[in-house]
Amino acid sequence: MRLNVRVSEFKMSTNKRTEKSKSVDQMEYLRAKEEDFVEKFEEELCWCINQLQLSIESKNVSQKQVEDSIKMLKTLQNPKAPLIKKRQVMRGAFGDYRLKMKEDKKKFGFGMNFTRHKKAKDRNPKRGTTERKVFESLCISER
Repeated sequence: MRLNVRVSEFKMSTNKRTEKSKSVDQMEYLRAKEEDFVEKFEEELCWCINQLQLSIESKNVSQKQVEDSIKMLKTLQNPKAPLIKKRQVMRGAFGDYRLKMKEDKKKFGFGMNFTRHKKAKDRNPKRGTTERKVFESLCISER
């Protein structure tokens, strides 16, 4: 009986250790996945903003289309706008924008990966306002 109790106590203590290590591994995995998600979304957002700016600058567009594009640009550039609303605007403006991004990458051979703001992250160990300023300078035109 005593032997069984000690073995079960040992099993419980090792289970607690493995659960802690699993939770730490899961947290690291989730952080990495979140960073990948943010980078991918930033790339998609920049692509959509650039496409809208190009459509505004083209001469083949009617006044109504220009007004709609400006309204969409304001929504996409607004830092307080929720992520879901931005995705809605991007989907409404371009349909399957991810597919169009892939087609652009194939067409031009290099794609629209914004490496400049990724390098800024590497140089600056602190995250926050500096990273946001670099991102805004890349994606948002001066008003």
